[in-house]
Amino acid sequence: MPTEGTNLESLLERVVQMNMIIIEHMEEQSKQFQTSQLEIRAQQSQILEHLPLRSSTTITTDSSIATSSHFNKINTKPKDYNGTSTENVLTWIITLDEILVTRSMNDDEKISLAVSCLDDTALQWFVNLRLKNQRPSSWHEFKDKLKSQFQPIDFQEQLRQQLLKLRQKQSLPDYIHLFRSIVGQVTDMDELTQVMFFINGLSINTSLYVQSKHPQTIEDAIREATTYDNVMTVGKNSNSKYNPFIEQSVNVELNATSTRQHHQQRYTPSFNSNTTKDDCFKFGLCFYCKEPGHRCNEQLD
Repeated sequence: MPTEGTNLESLLERVVQMNMIIIEHMEEQSKQFQTSQLEIRAQQSQILEHLPLRSSTTITTDSSIATSSHFNKINTKPKDYNGTSTENVLTWIITLDEILVTRSMNDDEKISLAVSCLDDTALQWFVNLRLKNQRPSSWHEFKDKLKSQFQPIDFQEQLRQQLLKLRQKQSLPDYIHLFRSIVGQVTDMDELTQVMFFINGLSINTSLYVQSKHPQTIEDAIREATTYDNVMTVGKNSNSKYNPFIEQSVNVELNATSTRQHHQQRYTPSFNSNTTKDDCFKFGLCFYCKEPGHRCNEQLD
């Protein structure tokens, strides 16, 4: 029994020692993380301090013109990237690239500026790279690693699934906005496929109308849908009935009553006994009395 008690005490001491070692290791990692964050913020401040400012002097030499052009370049800090599932890492990288085009910076400075815009999960990802001595050595490598980490492997498939399920539930402008935001991220999709997805999600009447116009580009399809939507809105506001599938005139007649009267006047010639059977079929006449709108049960004397 004394031996068992001694073994238990020894085991407890070892457990306590291991816990102490783990705690010390975690504290060390926390210190390294805080130090890395401070270094990143310091690098950000240094980069921003060295960014070109607008010159207050006026010189008329060629060199001053070039300098002025350089000072007038965009000086905008990119939005932060957190690495969440609702953010598009590719869009963020492209936006950052466009901003960096206007600045004379080497790869290390570009990486430091990009890291200064990382937060939450994205920042922790970069800190882990630093702790493992795997910091990207080039701007291209940094972008590749960032995309590999935060862009799903089936990203393009997900976008196509979203387009397939997208429906016009509210206004047409809202639907167009959602469609553009998704299709703008899709790669390797031809125009007709985009048109197919767009028409597929429209409301029934709008979809049928756009299909009847056979658009060849997505912009043509959007224009036809917008035209139909605008005309139908005008028709609703004026309490008139208008069917764009029937009306062929360039000058759209939104008053359905006047339109029917117009057709009746245009297609009501003088009929007599010389009216043929083909005329009756063509103008909807009675075969016996030659009058429109009915059919006699028996031949008149």
